[in-house]
Amino acid sequence: MMRRKFTQIFFYILFFFNFSFVEAIETKIIAMVNNEPITTYELKNKIITNLILSNQNINQEIIDKSKNAAMNSLINIKLKKNEIKKYKIEARQTNIDSYLKRIASNDIESFKEKFINNSIDYQIFLNEIKTELAWQELIYSKYNDKVKIEDNMIKNELDELLKEENNHNEYKLSEIEIEITKENKQNKINQVLDEIKTFGFAETARKLSVSSTAIDSGNLGWVNEKSLSKEINEILIKMKINEISQPLTKLNIVSFFKITDKRSYKIDNKNIDELKKSLINRKTNELFKLYSNNYLSKIKNSSFIKFR
Repeated sequence: MMRRKFTQIFFYILFFFNFSFVEAIETKIIAMVNNEPITTYELKNKIITNLILSNQNINQEIIDKSKNAAMNSLINIKLKKNEIKKYKIEARQTNIDSYLKRIASNDIESFKEKFINNSIDYQIFLNEIKTELAWQELIYSKYNDKVKIEDNMIKNELDELLKEENNHNEYKLSEIEIEITKENKQNKINQVLDEIKTFGFAETARKLSVSSTAIDSGNLGWVNEKSLSKEINEILIKMKINEISQPLTKLNIVSFFKITDKRSYKIDNKNIDELKKSLINRKTNELFKLYSNNYLSKIKNSSFIKFR
């Protein structure tokens, strides 16, 4: 039975005091997620880390606007941490190293210096990365047998594409995915749009997105238009580079997309294998995302979350 005591007074108090006050009480427990505490130290570290890594100016107004999103992110991290501990799953070191090299542009020592120079805790950040990567492995282990892509479906799509003579598009895409209910949908959408306006798309993806791409600022890389759904294509084809899409709703998930680059190509037998892999990856990722989001929602609804 879900039990949540969401005390609005806590947020009013926390938002009212300035950041120097938060520093003074940095060891205070402000929430419990099952048996996992969330402290003011973690909240402060989460906010400042997000701002530093996204090259944002740090002032009281931006800090205040960041608190809700940072708190929600910490709650999700604690829920995932509990679950991966239950199944005794740890992130693979090769995956951790690969991710760190990517976000640090292969200069991990300089990346760590950002944390030292700004008095933020690198170990907390690293533990969050390990949790997210371990969560991905948990979802894979639980649902891999259920994720089946029919060969005939892929073959039929490829055959149709080879008949077309027109050039096709590839997009360099980023995404944000958020969970919604019927009651909070518009408020959630407005929150994402406000965050994007204030902090930018990449930072908002890191803070709010429930997609596995959140740890990489929502980056999807180069995506073939034919590997995307019809709904998404109809949105992207009207967009310009660096433009952000209108929200797209599917079940309890709302998605936002940003095009950072675009190129065209012609489908032929030389690139058909690459396109086939892209189609399979897209359909596979969609299914894993669905299972991941549903699983997180399920454990959140059955967890004890109390704010102090």
